[in-house]
Amino acid sequence: MTRKDKNTLVYVPVFNDFAVIEQIVEDIRGVLPSVTVLLIDDGSTKGPFAASSVKNALHVRLPSNYGIGVCTHVAFDHAIIHEYDFVCRVDADGQHPVEHLSDMLQILSEQGADLVVGARIAIGSNLQPDPILRRWVRAYFSVCARLLTGNSVLKDVNTGFFALNIGAVRRLNTYQLERYPEPQLFVRAARIGLKMKLHSIERRDRLFGSSSLGLWAALKMVYRFNVLVLSEIMQRSER
Repeated sequence: MTRKDKNTLVYVPVFNDFAVIEQIVEDIRGVLPSVTVLLIDDGSTKGPFAASSVKNALHVRLPSNYGIGVCTHVAFDHAIIHEYDFVCRVDADGQHPVEHLSDMLQILSEQGADLVVGARIAIGSNLQPDPILRRWVRAYFSVCARLLTGNSVLKDVNTGFFALNIGAVRRLNTYQLERYPEPQLFVRAARIGLKMKLHSIERRDRLFGSSSLGLWAALKMVYRFNVLVLSEIMQRSER
């Protein structure tokens, strides 16, 4: 990359998934040595997670489990206050291939994109298939999001691996993100005319933990998404 990565913030929401977090921070710094890594502990309940436990990273602990939407606003606020140029999101379970971060930042800086989405594709035969409930929820969200945005939103609206420039951060930070914010983020980005690019990444199995998406959680996600759809229908697109 020709640009310096010291003006990039990479935030990692963390909730009880500490097992591989140090390795993830190390991997991020192996790709982008000068980035700021911000670990946001979303009110973890299983053991202490002290700031000193992970080197070369900033740490914020929320007093309760507010969800990834609040974590995203914390990261966006930090990026705006400290005048970063780019913000990236990486999950704490090891699924995201952080080696793609440099490519995503390059797309932002050289191709004029406001938001780069890491869309997951299956590579290899050893991957554990997603549970059918998760596949159904993702398919429902994707279809609704594409209908809502006139087919302008990118596929895989549930991915948590993305990168934005600070202009996109400022505009999206005015929009209240909920506990499961990814579809909201991408739908709103499409409707306010942000330029989005898709970057294909290989889908990986979790290195730690398991999906928390049971039937009750899935129903709550669908309910919240339907509320989002209704609110978006009532709003005019802003371009």
